[in-house]
Amino acid sequence: MKIFPYASIVMVSLATVASPSAAETRSSAGARINGWVPEICRLSAGSFTVQTDGTVRGSVQEICNTNSAFQIVATHRSLGASEEATVRYAQAQASLSESGLTQVAVRRGQSVATVPIVIDARNINAPIAIAFTLSLV
Repeated sequence: MKIFPYASIVMVSLATVASPSAAETRSSAGARINGWVPEICRLSAGSFTVQTDGTVRGSVQEICNTNSAFQIVATHRSLGASEEATVRYAQAQASLSESGLTQVAVRRGQSVATVPIVIDARNINAPIAIAFTLSLV
């Protein structure tokens, strides 16, 4: 026969409640529970494909459990003076800067979403790779 430790605790508790002497004694107890949830914000890339019009479409999984604002930044190679490229992140659109660091969007509040991205880099002279990062503002 298996003995479950919780079963004996329940029986003792029931016996105490049913006891007449326990009914006459009035007592109270309280407990305070404190905890914290760490802020977690991250992006996970989905698949990206080149479209027939030359744009690149894909998505990222955006997860952020803070009520603060956060920004999405695109890191890329420096662009030449005659090069142009744009990124649309959900409804926000930004032209890539010549410096190689471009703020693409600022978002607020908690988010768990699949966000569509469209990259138009048809007016560049050399291949380009773009990395997206998320940071709290």
